[in-house]
Amino acid sequence: MKIQIRSLCSDCANPPRFCDAILEEDAQIYLVRKDQKTNRYVKILWEDVVYQVNKLKPRNMKLPQHAP
Repeated sequence: MKIQIRSLCSDCANPPRFCDAILEEDAQIYLVRKDQKTNRYVKILWEDVVYQVNKLKPRNMKLPQHAP
C-alpha cells in the first residue's frame, strides 16, 4: 500500500508532495523519495525517522500535531 505525504500547512489547492509512505509486505513502513541529483529512489524506515526526531526534542516536549 502506498500513500503520498504532502505538506498540509501549504496554502496551495494541491499541497506539494514531499514523499511517499509505503507499507511493505513485512508490515514495515518506509518513506520513499526520489533523489533529484541521482534520479534514484531513497527509502528510509519510518522507525528510523521517529527515532531520530525523538532524539531532537526535549524529553517533556510534545511535537505539534498539524494534520487534520
